[in-house]
Amino acid sequence: MTEEERDNVEKEVGEALDENFKALEEKQESREKRRQSTEGETEDTEGEDSDKPESSAENTDSEEKPAEEKSAEAGSSSSTTAESEAKDCEPSKMEEDAKEDTESVGNEAKEGQDKKEQEAEEEEDPSNLQLAWEMLELAKVAYSNKLESMTSDDEKKPIQMKVCETLLTLGEVSLENETYDQAVVDITECLNKRKALHAADSRRIAETHYQLGVALGHFNKFDDAVKSLEEAITCLKLRMENLKNKSESVDEAKANDAFYSREAEITELEALIPEIEEKIQDTKDMK
Repeated sequence: MTEEERDNVEKEVGEALDENFKALEEKQESREKRRQSTEGETEDTEGEDSDKPESSAENTDSEEKPAEEKSAEAGSSSSTTAESEAKDCEPSKMEEDAKEDTESVGNEAKEGQDKKEQEAEEEEDPSNLQLAWEMLELAKVAYSNKLESMTSDDEKKPIQMKVCETLLTLGEVSLENETYDQAVVDITECLNKRKALHAADSRRIAETHYQLGVALGHFNKFDDAVKSLEEAITCLKLRMENLKNKSESVDEAKANDAFYSREAEITELEALIPEIEEKIQDTKDMK
């Protein structure tokens, strides 16, 4: 029962009590007057008066009861309304939850589909390394075919050098692509060709030994890797000795360099050797 309903009930009960009190006072006055007129009628009057207040009290009770019943009905009605509203809210809440679940499922399905499409595109589109490897392989075939049509050794040497450079680059791309077995194959072929093309003190041979040692290290062939790296140092030391004796082979890469000097190259080689020695130690530590 609300505060307002309780106030209404108390007000109605109070009004009924006031009316009953007034009626009792009127009856009391009438009874006194009659008692003064006749003593014999006093007892009868008192009996009647005693009955009438009871009737009035009954009326008061009857007035209180409907008011309370009315208040109870009002409380019951408000409770029923609240329950009805709660029931009405439940379906709408269920609909909202169902809608959210549907949207969530839809978003997850869309994300899954986008991921699959992206993976499919990645599978279809080759990587940059793959494209580079394919182009280099094509260049190697083209140079090899061109060599077959040549007869003069002087004409062949520049093309053979291009083939070696292509093989070495193929090996580097294979290293980046973590296909170490293919890297070892390509760099080994390059080394064999360069040994046939260049003098023993050529820096190209030293470079190829170094790259082969790196590839063998990644391929877990540590002993062979150390051996190849040591051969690179041997080649560089031989060139340093020849530079000091002025009997070095011609380095095609620096043949047209106006600022080239033997002293500068010796200094450069002296700085390279400790770096290779450090690489050897790192390879030994990987065992």
